Amino acid sequence: MRSLYRLARRSSVSRVYTRPFFNVRGLATEAFVSRHYQMQDPKDVSDFLRRKSLAVRETDTHFVVRDCPFCHATHGKADNLFKMYVHKTQGVYKCHRCGSAGSWFDFKHKLQGN
Repeated sequence: MRSLYRLARRSSVSRVYTRPFFNVRGLATEAFVSRHYQMQDPKDVSDFLRRKSLAVRETDTHFVVRDCPFCHATHGKADNLFKMYVHKTQGVYKCHRCGSAGSWFDFKHKLQGN
């Protein structure tokens, strides 16, 4: 992993993988998504969140999910709620409670259990 970090540092690549590229069977564990990726239809994010019955608040740029599906129980405490942000046009997500983060494709894959 260190050699990858050194290579990325030398070539001034802005994104460095912290997880392994391949699992034991040699299959890719995550999809690379450029930070310049824009969804073709931004409505896909809101439709998907609604289908999964996730309560959300909407800001100008993000959907803020009430209960992160990857966190442990929130016990209804107000300071444990609305910590997961999903970008409207890029689809990237980040939970500021459990640290779960990734691309739109990673998010859909984790929630659908494929």
